[in-house]
Amino acid sequence: MPNKKDLAGLQKKWYAKLKKEGFDDIERNENDLKISSSRLFIRHKYTKELWEAKQEYYRLAEHFLNEYPFPNEFERLVWEYHTNAISLADIADLLKKAKISKLKVGSIKAVVKRLSEAMKKRYLANSRDKSGH
Repeated sequence: MPNKKDLAGLQKKWYAKLKKEGFDDIERNENDLKISSSRLFIRHKYTKELWEAKQEYYRLAEHFLNEYPFPNEFERLVWEYHTNAISLADIADLLKKAKISKLKVGSIKAVVKRLSEAMKKRYLANSRDKSGH
């Protein structure tokens, strides 16, 4: 098992690589953010309600990933990436690098939009049925 010194050296090495690639960590260390979480909300123009809505969307997206009978593995993979909050451009790049697809961002967006609508229809219909509306 590695000791603390080995782990600290490994961490320093990887942090240097990330910094070189332009990664800007929002944490100073394990227990301290560079800026307060309330300032993060302001910087990203999130209200508490918008943040909670995003959390609920991604919670439902994960359920959808595990429950929905996707028509093919490609669409399931696109949705899995989307569920992990990977941008459409990054999804297109990942699929291209893995030689799975050469679809452009617009085509990936169409897949995500269609599946998102199916998810909303599936879960909103269920919630209306349970509430009696």
